[in-house]
Amino acid sequence: MSYVPWINFILGLWLIISPFLLGYSDVRAAMWNQIIVGVLVLIFSSTLGASITGQRTHYRSGEQRGRA
Repeated sequence: MSYVPWINFILGLWLIISPFLLGYSDVRAAMWNQIIVGVLVLIFSSTLGASITGQRTHYRSGEQRGRA
């Protein structure tokens, strides 16, 4: 399931560049909506990716929750 943050990251990038590639960047409201949502998706995908990576590192190190 480690591929989910990468898919979200790619979709976030697509949301940011799609107004320019699809030719509706002159519609300001739609363009800014895509850019803002794309940036939010990028932020949340990086946060999700960091939390998944942190959990894997935690379990790979042999430590278990609740044990000293």
